[in-house]
Amino acid sequence: MASSYSTDLKLELMASGENSGTWGNKTNTNLNLVQQAIAGFQSIAITSTNTTLLMTDATISDARNAVIKFTGTLSANSTVFVQSGIEKTYTLENATSGAYTLAFNQVGGSSIIWSTTDKGIKQVYLDGTNTNDINNNLSKINLLNRNELRFGDADNSNYVSLKAPATIASNISFTLPGDDGTPNQFIQTDGSGNLSFATATTGPGGSTTQVQYNNSNAFAGSSTMTFDGTNLQLNNQADVRFGDSDNSNYVALQAPATVTTNTVFSLPRADGSNGQFLATQGNTNLTFISLTGGLIASVASTSDSNMLSTTNATYTSFSTLKLSVTPQSASSKVLLLLTAQNVETGGFGKITFFRGSTDVNTGSPLNIGVSDGTMRYFTQYLDSPSTTSSTEYTVRALADSGTLKLNNSAQGEGLLVFSAWGV
Repeated sequence: MASSYSTDLKLELMASGENSGTWGNKTNTNLNLVQQAIAGFQSIAITSTNTTLLMTDATISDARNAVIKFTGTLSANSTVFVQSGIEKTYTLENATSGAYTLAFNQVGGSSIIWSTTDKGIKQVYLDGTNTNDINNNLSKINLLNRNELRFGDADNSNYVSLKAPATIASNISFTLPGDDGTPNQFIQTDGSGNLSFATATTGPGGSTTQVQYNNSNAFAGSSTMTFDGTNLQLNNQADVRFGDSDNSNYVALQAPATVTTNTVFSLPRADGSNGQFLATQGNTNLTFISLTGGLIASVASTSDSNMLSTTNATYTSFSTLKLSVTPQSASSKVLLLLTAQNVETGGFGKITFFRGSTDVNTGSPLNIGVSDGTMRYFTQYLDSPSTTSSTEYTVRALADSGTLKLNNSAQGEGLLVFSAWGV
């Protein structure tokens, strides 16, 4: 019985008792063919649009090699053919030049194709009918021990790479966007591994110098707080608030309703000693001092949240704004303070302090201009009562025309605070 040949590698299959005296040579030939199929390499120049690789029975053949490198300069889209019926794996490199496609085809079946710019390596297998790209059918690629996935540049002289962090808490997969984004967009995650293109907020909100804040996840600015690169300024009598431990309440600092000239207070360089007071030196510098005229002997305070009003053109007292102070000595001073909110007058009015029946602030009362009921006023006076007896102080007001209202209820809840400090 004559020898036959295998379908895939064309090895000679010898019948029993055949090839006496030449069996060893034929076996060596078969082994060389197997070696070519497992480890053979050949560089093949593509010189025409169609190139056929042969696999001949019992003969070293170009189609049997394990690794084939295609070279040459393509002048058109080209195809390399391998005969049908062969089942085999290949490592194929497209090392040709020229901006044309290169296809590898099993006659009568499908092809794998390198694009015009793809000059890379493909792992393929023939199933007897079609050519299949192994990498296209991989379900996953595992790179262990933080090994890199590298992307080389055009001449492979340098690359960029991706790799895992040193420690991963749990497995995670990222899903790439389905389409390209628009210019200047960035890739963001939805927190579940799904990536998409999004547009960043490219500019601040508000106007120049306005401090930025988060307004529903967007930048915004407000004219209430500005920064010019040197000074931070709060406008419109806005507060600087200091919240308590659970932020349920706060204390605040704010400018008076009217400031006649810009004033900058300089804080002390260090803390004072126990019992000292923060005082001005008359040049906007604040310092801690000890009172030389005596300690504070008494403090009195009262307040009223009800609306108080007068239409009298002479000073009228209010029963709720009355205090008594007992000075420590005849040389003691009494500091009188009044804060009034929601002040309204259709004409003009005045507010002053009385000691008994004496207007102690006759030279400089608080003048109230036309106001819509939203204004806040503050006034003070340092009195010298020249007595050690209990002394009564009252707040009085007059209306030159119209009605003067304090705590105007039409503007919401307000508060009058009158206090006296005796030293």
